[in-house]
Amino acid sequence: MTDAREVNQLLVNDVEAVATMLLPQGKKDGHNWRCGDVEGNPGSSLSVSLSGGSRGVWADFATGEKGDLLDLWKKSKNITFVEALKEACDYLGVIETKVQPVFKKSTRKPVAQPRGMSKPNHKGLEWLHMRCVSVASITTYKVMEQGPDGSILVFPFFSPDGVLELVKYRDISILDEEAD
Repeated sequence: MTDAREVNQLLVNDVEAVATMLLPQGKKDGHNWRCGDVEGNPGSSLSVSLSGGSRGVWADFATGEKGDLLDLWKKSKNITFVEALKEACDYLGVIETKVQPVFKKSTRKPVAQPRGMSKPNHKGLEWLHMRCVSVASITTYKVMEQGPDGSILVFPFFSPDGVLELVKYRDISILDEEAD
């Protein structure tokens, strides 16, 4: 079985051809493929890294959007993640796919209010904003961070009467390891 992470890595192995196919009006500029936006319009605010440690990572500096090649596939074709994964598999000639979560998820019944938490800072906010979570949602749902470097995001779930029912922890440091 192939998961989304493996499909993305296969796309990274052929990053220049993928960037050319997804953004045909772009152009190579040093170690990057550049165009104006995810629709491939002329310009240079969107950049796909073709080499180095960030190979296969894209960022649109005009909008702040960024992600991996599967994210770019999804955005450039305006389709769902599952559709982008299927299309990428077809492009790569990968037959069987199974969508698996990239991050290990953990939940546990809380015994008390979690301690040592603070509001998400730069790293946590960046991670949440990359997933289109607004500051209003972060505040409303009381999303917090934990850990010495703020690499654990804490998602508390409350009953309608305000009782803490569940706390979900997400280790966002995995993103840093995968980006290298």
